[in-house]
This record gives sequence, C-alpha cells and structure tokens, in this order.
Amino acid sequence: MAGEGEAAAPSSSAQKDDMLSEFLSTIGGDDKGPDDSQIDHVSRVLSSFKLDPFDVLDVPFDATVADIKKRYRVLSLRCHPDKSKHERADEAMSALAKAYKELLDDRIRDIKLRVVKAAREKVMKERKKQEKAGVALSTDVEADVKAQMHTLLANIEWKKRQIMKKQHEEEGRKAKEIEDLQKKRKLELEQEKQWEETRENRVASWRDFAHKGRVSSKMIKRPRSVDTSASAGKDKKDDPNSYKKNWK
Repeated sequence: MAGEGEAAAPSSSAQKDDMLSEFLSTIGGDDKGPDDSQIDHVSRVLSSFKLDPFDVLDVPFDATVADIKKRYRVLSLRCHPDKSKHERADEAMSALAKAYKELLDDRIRDIKLRVVKAAREKVMKERKKQEKAGVALSTDVEADVKAQMHTLLANIEWKKRQIMKKQHEEEGRKAKEIEDLQKKRKLELEQEKQWEETRENRVASWRDFAHKGRVSSKMIKRPRSVDTSASAGKDKKDDPNSYKKNWK
C-alpha cells in the first residue's frame, strides 16, 4: 500500500503544479498589445497582479482615499473602450473598477494591508538572515515587499479556491444523494399506485376462482359405501334362509 501511495504522489504533485501554474496565469497578466501612449495603460493594467488592487491602480500601499479616487479617474479615462484603441480595453476597465471598489471598502483594504504587513515582516526577517550570512542585500525593499505580498495573496487565494472546490463537490454529492432518494421514493409511490389500481381485478379474479372451486366440489359424485366388515360376511353365512334370497 505504501509503494502504491509513493508511486501516485508524483502524478498528483505534477497535476497540482499544473493547476497552480494555470491559476497564477489567471491572476497575473499576459498582455502583448501594440505600443501606443493610451494602449500602454491598458497593457499595464492587464499585466498587473489581479489580486493586488494597489498594483492594478498603480498606487502606493499608503495611498489615501482621495489619492485612490484621483488615480481611478485618470486611468478610467485612458482605458475606457470609447477612448482606447486596445481590443481588450473593456477587460482593463473591469479590472480597474474591481480594484477601485475593493480599495474603497474599508474591510477589504484592511485585509490587503494586513497582508502587506505580513509580507514586510517576512522580507525584513529574510534580509537579516542574509546580512548575517554576508549575502548582498537587495536595494529595492519595497519591490521585495510587493513581490512577497503577491506570493502571500496567491497562496491565500489558492487555498480559498481549493476549499470552495471541495465544498462544491460535497454539495454536489449531497444533492446527488437527495436526487437518488427522491427517485427511489417516486418509484415506490408509482408501484403502490399500480398495486392499488389493480386491487379490484385481483379481488374479482380471486372471487371467480373461489366460486368455481365450490361449484366443482358439488358436482363430484361420492361413491356408495360398501360394508366389507367380517361380521357382515359371517351373518350371511349363518343365515339358513340366505339361499332363498339368492334364488329370488
């Protein structure tokens, strides 16, 4: 059993890696549009990290609400399908609108900022290790924090989707069980209905059978009983007038 589990592990791991790569490609960007002053904004939005609204709107983590609104107005004018020649301008507008809505939501923005804080702590901890080891440190700390934040966001989203997938599969299984029970009950009801509908025919058939049985029993003639006892023969033998009866 252990050998089978070990043999199946690489395939499962490879499948998970493929799924993860496909997932990461959906939250990253893959735009390869033409080079134009307006189209560049669309390309940047499409190539941004979709789980990071700060990256989509291209604003710093400490941006105020006023800064966010101002930046959204500028980008929405540059990326609007009526203003831009880019064939995917509508996708960029959708991404901008989503990011804008998230950053104006206090709860969601607070969650994102907590991820930023966790990413910064992890980067600083790693820099201390590198410094002790004598490794050259990166000069762009904010870029490292941003990259680490994207990694954390991707992991969180991946786990969330896996949980949702399992929940969906469980809901599907329960729905299938309910459907099977309903089909079984429906079949039972149909059988009961058919049984009730044929009750009169069964009763009538039984009455005909019982009636024919009584008539047949009356028509059978019973044989006359014959006295074959020894005493009967003896009486005939001892009777002196028995010859007269036989003669007559």
